[in-house]
Amino acid sequence: MSLWTIIIVALLFTLTASGVSFTTTTTLNLPGHGILRGGVTSEGVQCFLGIPFANVTKRWYPASPYNGTWEGERDSTRYGPYCPQIMSGSSTIDSPGAVASEHDCLNLNVYTPDTNSTKLPVMVWIYGGAFTQGANSFYLYDAANVIPYTKNISHPVVIVSINYRLDVLGFLAGNDIAATVANDTSLTGTDKAVGNWGLMDQKLGLEWVKKNIQHFGGDPERVTVYGESAGSISIHYHMLLNRGLFKRAILQSGTINTVPLMPVSDDQPLFDKLLEKYGIDKNLGSQGKVDALRRINYTTLINDANALGAVPLPRQDNVLIHSDTLKQALEFEGYDESIEAVIIGDCKDEGVFFSQFNNLAKPEGYKSYVEMQIPQNLRQEFMSLYPEPQSNDTQDWNALGSSINGDFMFHGPIHLYAKSWAAHGKYKTWYYHFDQPVEAFIKIMADISNNTGLPSAVYHGSDVFPTFFRTGVLTPHETLVAQKLVEYWVRFAYGEDLSQNGWSSFGTGKVLLFGPDPISRESEDSRSVGQMNFYQKYINEILLQNSTLIE
Repeated sequence: MSLWTIIIVALLFTLTASGVSFTTTTTLNLPGHGILRGGVTSEGVQCFLGIPFANVTKRWYPASPYNGTWEGERDSTRYGPYCPQIMSGSSTIDSPGAVASEHDCLNLNVYTPDTNSTKLPVMVWIYGGAFTQGANSFYLYDAANVIPYTKNISHPVVIVSINYRLDVLGFLAGNDIAATVANDTSLTGTDKAVGNWGLMDQKLGLEWVKKNIQHFGGDPERVTVYGESAGSISIHYHMLLNRGLFKRAILQSGTINTVPLMPVSDDQPLFDKLLEKYGIDKNLGSQGKVDALRRINYTTLINDANALGAVPLPRQDNVLIHSDTLKQALEFEGYDESIEAVIIGDCKDEGVFFSQFNNLAKPEGYKSYVEMQIPQNLRQEFMSLYPEPQSNDTQDWNALGSSINGDFMFHGPIHLYAKSWAAHGKYKTWYYHFDQPVEAFIKIMADISNNTGLPSAVYHGSDVFPTFFRTGVLTPHETLVAQKLVEYWVRFAYGEDLSQNGWSSFGTGKVLLFGPDPISRESEDSRSVGQMNFYQKYINEILLQNSTLIE
């Protein structure tokens, strides 16, 4: 099993799902489709769940906008189907009451304080989960908890959460799949993209919001997109690949540097292994082989593909994502200039959890990493910044692995993009560090790893509970931190200058720390300067072939 497969497995969050509790219902006319019957919570939040925004007609093919109509009232008091994925079989992780559907999973939820409102700011959530797991029906993402607080601080917003295809149904490529797409004369433009079906689904969801959100009291010209981990990575891609879908973006623990960008051809060996497993004739043409795999039950396919080492990630297909996309991102070329501002940040101990699952926390793994990943001319500096422990103490080696994983996957690229965007001045940029341990999330990490001895840390994903104001699981102090975070997020969605509210933009070199004490405070950037500067050299050397980045 590859390192990236292990990391992806480690990123599968433990999330609980349940139905939202309603005291009454309400109806809304969605022009071109019909009447929606949504639910209203005891706090007056109007929830319209499971609204279809796109159709999946067949596997490994671009979805199309949903143009269907319905007679009478469509029940939107229940979550729609989620996209197929590996589920745990545990009620504390899966989505009780929701069902999986390969063809009907592209739906979204809308949470609004009042559909009679006019032009409220809109916040669109894109979930994380390593591109392998997630759903807008997960208990964690119930935005009905956030809306009342935004009303209480006089900044009500409309919140939307969208589904997108996952795992090998959303992110599988290979030469044979590419050939079928290339030969399909009905596809044009970016619909010719390969292996990035999930990203394309997200775009359709954002287009639906632009077209329809005004009917829910939202302003299509004031859309903020936000997401964590794989959701944040996705947003970064949308900032580069699309135009005019949103005005503001919040990236929580993820950039396009967080995971490797691999060519379409890298998936062909997995594709061939699947053909062999199912006894499909490899002498069939590309179309025949793809059609045969399309007939395999999706649960069987996902389970077998993962057992064979699938790495579902965005692909360099040279249609949607090009060989120079990363270079453009780092040199601030090709971004959507209609975007006004960005918030970007990380959790304090991003790499701690991952150090258990790779060889970096072992002497042989460290030596191999240096030899295979670090250019010769940078090795001495790397080893001085990340020195090999002088003992065999497990804690020392875990700390080293944590530092390298955290800096190279998260802290380094996040700092670099914050610096880049602030330096170019086109995006007003605010930079944060989430430093508040979340007790409930620490327990989740221990459950995932079956390790009750995990240290108390601010793990990757710790900021998600506060983002969705999970007051039932947060301690009183964590709730105060969550209130401050949500307040800044919604003020940002309103287009406010956060510099007027105690958070200077990163052009000043200031960063905002959330927790642990006080609740929030502005500070000089607290990440290690030497390590962050080294990451910039590393990227210049490895990814940009020594081209000039930011002085």
